[in-house]
Amino acid sequence: RQLFAQAIQLDSHYAEAYASLGGLHQMAGFFQWSQDPHRDLEQALALAQQAVTLDDSLPVAHNVLSIVYLVQRQYEQARVEAERTITLAPNSPLGYRTLAGVLNFTGQAEQAIGMLEQALRFDPRFPLPYQAALSWAYLSTKQYDKAIALQQKALRLNRNLLESHL
Repeated sequence: RQLFAQAIQLDSHYAEAYASLGGLHQMAGFFQWSQDPHRDLEQALALAQQAVTLDDSLPVAHNVLSIVYLVQRQYEQARVEAERTITLAPNSPLGYRTLAGVLNFTGQAEQAIGMLEQALRFDPRFPLPYQAALSWAYLSTKQYDKAIALQQKALRLNRNLLESHL
């Protein structure tokens, strides 16, 4: 039994490592930090899938999958993975932000606003990426004053945010 327990623990650590490495590749591909963003996204997908194979209960692995599927325009699968992230970590703002991104991209900005408000309840510091997502949702729902106010707030924190200037 002890060996079995150690094997499970090792699998869990490997799963976390795969998920974390997948997250790094996902960011490199998403933000086009490398010479081959497409390859980074493919690696992110493979690593996150491997993590889920080893441990299906890792929220970060499902979150990475959701973002990769979103970039690949596999919106239904992206939504499923974002919802799985929230199911596994209902108090983590990351899953709500990711689901909001999926909702924004699929024309469901009103629902995205609700997800981002939920994320704000869990993380009152409300990091800049969350503000950007909420601003896009406000823009999509023609709540221009709210969108502008959020982008102005973001620019006060970082004057170099191209997205906020746009």
